[in-house]
Amino acid sequence: MGIRDKRASLNSKKQRILAWWRRHWYVKYLVVIGFFFLVTFVFGDANISKQIRYKSRINNLKKELREVKERYHQDSVRLEEIRANKQGIEHTARELYLMKRPEEIIFLIKDSVQDKQ
Repeated sequence: MGIRDKRASLNSKKQRILAWWRRHWYVKYLVVIGFFFLVTFVFGDANISKQIRYKSRINNLKKELREVKERYHQDSVRLEEIRANKQGIEHTARELYLMKRPEEIIFLIKDSVQDKQ
């Protein structure tokens, strides 16, 4: 097999590739579009896994916001009840904050069963 045969073989292959490329002209556009989507949605800043994580985080934050709003509403109602009733203020101060009058002595009794757990 000489140089002419190799050259003829290469020209033949080249002609077949060019003929295929002319018949399937749209392939180059598909490759470019595919590469664009691959870079954008797999390797880019807005890739699919990040989008899923962000959506999950947003849902968790919305749930937490609903819980905080509910707690805020309950605390606001309780605060209004305490403000409306002077005995409520005293009760809250004594029970929650362990406050006392100057002449009082308070004894705290802890349950020993709870301490062991």
